Amino acid sequence: MKAGAQSLGNSSVKYRTYLQTYGWQNWVSNGASSAKAGSGKRMEAIEISLTGDISSQYDIYYRSYVTGYGWLGWACNGATSGTTDYAKPIEAVQAVLVKKGGAAPGSTNNAYLKPEVTGPFEISFSPSGASNFGGLVSIEPDHDVILVASAKGGAGGYQYRYRAELIGGSIQTLKDYSGSSSYTWRPNTPGRYKMYVDVKDSIGTVKTAMFQMSVGLSGIDVSEHQGTIDWKKVKAAGIDYAMIRAGFGWEEIEDQTDASLVQNVTGAKQVGLPFGLYHYSYADTVEEAKKEAKFLLDILKANNIAPSDLSYPIAFDIEEPDRLNVSQRRVNTDMVNAFCEIIRDAGYLPMVYASKTVIQDYLYYDEISANNIWMAAWTSTPNDTEIFANCFPVDMWQYSESGTVDGINGRVDLNICYTTVFRDGSAGNTQKGKVVVDAGSSLNVRKAPSVNADVVGSLYKDDIVTIISETSGWYQVVTSTGVSGYVFANIFRKFRCKAKAQCSL
Repeated sequence: MKAGAQSLGNSSVKYRTYLQTYGWQNWVSNGASSAKAGSGKRMEAIEISLTGDISSQYDIYYRSYVTGYGWLGWACNGATSGTTDYAKPIEAVQAVLVKKGGAAPGSTNNAYLKPEVTGPFEISFSPSGASNFGGLVSIEPDHDVILVASAKGGAGGYQYRYRAELIGGSIQTLKDYSGSSSYTWRPNTPGRYKMYVDVKDSIGTVKTAMFQMSVGLSGIDVSEHQGTIDWKKVKAAGIDYAMIRAGFGWEEIEDQTDASLVQNVTGAKQVGLPFGLYHYSYADTVEEAKKEAKFLLDILKANNIAPSDLSYPIAFDIEEPDRLNVSQRRVNTDMVNAFCEIIRDAGYLPMVYASKTVIQDYLYYDEISANNIWMAAWTSTPNDTEIFANCFPVDMWQYSESGTVDGINGRVDLNICYTTVFRDGSAGNTQKGKVVVDAGSSLNVRKAPSVNADVVGSLYKDDIVTIISETSGWYQVVTSTGVSGYVFANIFRKFRCKAKAQCSL
């Protein structure tokens, strides 16, 4: 920036500029440069004044043309023109001499823009449209959730960016920085998510807030201990499914059938609420586990409960204290598989219910993982990622033993289910061959079946892949571009050729 006064005797024009990074420069006059040569830094503000005889005869008015704002108001006699802390360059400067005390050449409003810091920069972030049972924020797949952010303090206005991280997967930017403090998101892929909002004020300070949310189905598990249940109210409260106790042990069908089984199954059916069943085990040997499976089938036969009545699996509930010993790990695992095999052969979908500790320490997970896994892990903060730190894949999570749901008197267990496609418990039952990706966001393809393995590619909605095999929730796939790797998610639908060229992929 250079300026000068010609043939004005002892008069001169002095000026200084505000540069990106460097701030205000020293005053210079009469044609000297006010910029740092070769710095490449933008000029954001300027001050100009007159000295000598001319200053008593004239006022100098000047204004700046700023990127994003256009022409600002007129500044006068050393006042600041332009902006600071907005990261906006001045593209042009216009200056006019006016007789001393004369009218300004135009509006003097907003000659200089500077963000006003109004206190500590604070933000909050929450969902609207999601369920909140027992502290766990959840939403069903293909339903909208409104992400709502608010900010106070800081400097000037705010820009908001929204991101979603599928835990164990990648982070996706849902909406880049804009002035909107809310964003409507419709997730497609079930799983546990970290939802982020980044809020940037006008001087570039960024604050980030996060909450965790499960994309899945909200459920309860009930028995005679819940008494009479108003199933209509339960469904209206946002519950998507129920796991109903059928019985316990293996000896007396009259005494060891859950007293509320028929009542609960009938109530769930009447309101159209999908359900599964569970059997509380007292078995100590494989033979006793087999007896329990056959005993349960007798209960179902006696009460006319067929496989077609169930939308969810039948779970083997293993939690008796005698089983909680490392020395019982082999027997426990064999009991689970023996029970589940009989249930599967009868046409039902098998599931294992146990605590995280039991599954990790007292069962051989790799040997039971063909069955559906229902893990119990309670915490005062149900969305705490510590629950799933170094955790095995699960299909259903019981996150609270002390929930409340309209229609049920007292406390009830709360669950979240991450799938609607259950395994039948047999080896090699996974869908194989050509399928279509049905994910709502990008999905990492990893070199090995582990969240710590290197990422070798990505999958997107409607990509065509070939499934080779499945182990413990990890799908070995080959993409249409020939990339081979592993994906942890059941996000595939059957492939149908829409054009002849597709059929040769």
